[in-house]
Amino acid sequence: DRLSRYAAVKADSITDYRIRAGRPDEARILLLVDGYPAFRQEYESGHRMPTYELFQSIATDGRQAGIHVVLAADRMGAIPSSMSSVIQKWLMLRMANENDFTLAGVPADAFPPGSPAGRGWFEDREVQVAVLGGSTSAAGQAGAIAKMAAAARQRGIVPAPEIGSLPELIPLA
Repeated sequence: DRLSRYAAVKADSITDYRIRAGRPDEARILLLVDGYPAFRQEYESGHRMPTYELFQSIATDGRQAGIHVVLAADRMGAIPSSMSSVIQKWLMLRMANENDFTLAGVPADAFPPGSPAGRGWFEDREVQVAVLGGSTSAAGQAGAIAKMAAAARQRGIVPAPEIGSLPELIPLA
């Protein structure tokens, strides 16, 4: 839908579309896939293959329409070359297999013993991923997110629409 709308106004990016269509509120979409290897295993073959093909299409062509895909995997080999070729940026966090660091071009001594959680490498630089609120517990994270959302509402930021849960049973009809 977005690609068609963008083409109608001859826009080649979300920024260009916002200007040409007079839609400064066109939202970026962020699609997060945690545990990509399991997702791939479940959807890459059989009757779910069309869903996986749609996902690949979004990952390949979505960026120009303001749709960004973020994948999380526990090892380098978990992301096939067909998908890694469309990934523009990598954040490498600690992995179980140190050989993966070499494959990713990360120095072998990048993660010495005692490195804090969230230490990583991004674009040839050592980085530290922050933990919102300073607590890694689920309750601590939920509380920090609630405070951040309240502060955003006070500043007039419109909240994103709620994402509901799918029903547990869907009638065949």
